[in-house]
Amino acid sequence: MTTFECNPPIDTQRMLADLDLDRFRPSRSTAKARRRKDRLMRVLFTATFAVALIPLASLLWTTLAHGIGRLDLGFLTHNMTGVIGGNPTAAGGYGGILHAIIGTLEITLGAMVISIPIGVMCAVYLIEYARDNALAKTIRLLVDVMSGIPSIVAGLFALSLFSMIFGPGTFNGFEGSVALALLMIPTVCKSSEEMLKVVPDALREASLALGVTKQRTITKVVLRTALPGIVSGSILAIARVIGE
Repeated sequence: MTTFECNPPIDTQRMLADLDLDRFRPSRSTAKARRRKDRLMRVLFTATFAVALIPLASLLWTTLAHGIGRLDLGFLTHNMTGVIGGNPTAAGGYGGILHAIIGTLEITLGAMVISIPIGVMCAVYLIEYARDNALAKTIRLLVDVMSGIPSIVAGLFALSLFSMIFGPGTFNGFEGSVALALLMIPTVCKSSEEMLKVVPDALREASLALGVTKQRTITKVVLRTALPGIVSGSILAIARVIGE
């Protein structure tokens, strides 16, 4: 018959009492030096933060001091027609940003029409059809590369493309829409791809088991389930290109 020996319980409090914890405590001079260093670093970090705020505060003050007087309804509803060199027009006005608002909305709308369908269809192909074949890897690589394209490069590409097609000196809003679409497509594609990934496979399998075609399953089940995330990704892409 096997017998087991029980070790006596360990008295933790007695062991801690036997330890000489005082030797781990810093000396008085060391503690004072650490406190001085702590105060010094706090002062340095606070001063650095204050210095970094100076340009921002100066910009905000200058903008408010010189622009608050012009921030009215006329500034939003008038254009710059007749304004030359900052001088007032014949009617005494100084113009406004109406043309800038309209141009931004038109170019952004054109970029949305181009980029959102392309980005969503690209994501559907990558998730529902391609999976991990060579073409899918190539597309993902191109999307990652396009994500880092500067806006000036996209603008020069659109200008060069339309100059080659319609001749030099061609300027229109559609060029801007194409340039912004190049910046939107990667964001829309990547966000839509991530949203399609989180759609449960059980939904796809249930739809296919009922005899629904794959195309109808994608449009009626998968895309509807992922629609909130796709819309959120598209809004983020729009916010990015509006700033460009």
